[in-house]
Amino acid sequence: MALLDLDQNSFKPSHRLDMHDLLEQWLPGLKVPKREEYMAGGRWARQSYYEALYAVASSILDDAECYMALKSHVQRVRFHKQHDPLPQPREEMDEENSDPEAGDKLRKAIENAKKKIAEADAVGKIAAKRLKEDEWKAKRESEYENSIKLYRESFDACAEVLSMDKLAFHATWFAEYYKRNYDALQIKSMFDNVMEDIDNVRYW
Repeated sequence: MALLDLDQNSFKPSHRLDMHDLLEQWLPGLKVPKREEYMAGGRWARQSYYEALYAVASSILDDAECYMALKSHVQRVRFHKQHDPLPQPREEMDEENSDPEAGDKLRKAIENAKKKIAEADAVGKIAAKRLKEDEWKAKRESEYENSIKLYRESFDACAEVLSMDKLAFHATWFAEYYKRNYDALQIKSMFDNVMEDIDNVRYW
C-alpha cells in the first residue's frame, strides 16, 4: 500500500514513476489494482480496494514460496560451512600497524573503565549487604549514595571506551559488565511492574 501511494509531488510529471505498471512488468500475470478504479465513478466502485490489494499481495507470497524455500536452503547450507572470524575489539588485535597515539588513548580509557568498575563494585558490595540488613538505615549511609555515584562514573568510562572502539563490547570484561547491567534492568523492570500492578505481571 505504501509503495503504490508514493508521494511524487516533488518530481515533474514526466519524471514520476507509474508504480502500477512497474509492478505488473515485474509480476507477469498479476493485475495490480488502482485506487481510482475503486472510488465513486470507477469500474469497481462497489468493491473494496484494500481487499483487492490484499488478494494481490497474497498471490505474490504464494508464488514466492518455492523461491523462498530454495533461498533458505541455499543460505543454510552455505553459511553452515563458513567460519568467518568474529570481529575483535582493538585491545585484542595486533596493533603493529595501528596508530600508537590512538592505541595509548584507548589503553588508558580501558584501564580507567576497569578501575572505575572495580571501585564501584567494592563500595556496591558493602551497600548491598547493608541494604539486606536494614534498607531504611542503609539508604541514609554514605556507601549507598557513593555506590550510585561510582557506578555512574563507570558507565561514563565504558561509554568513552566505546566511543574510541565500536567493537569494545566484544571484550570479555566489557561484555560481562554489560550483561550484569542488562540483568539488573530486567529485574528492576519486573519489580516495578509487580509493585505498580501492571497488566498480569503479578500472576505471571
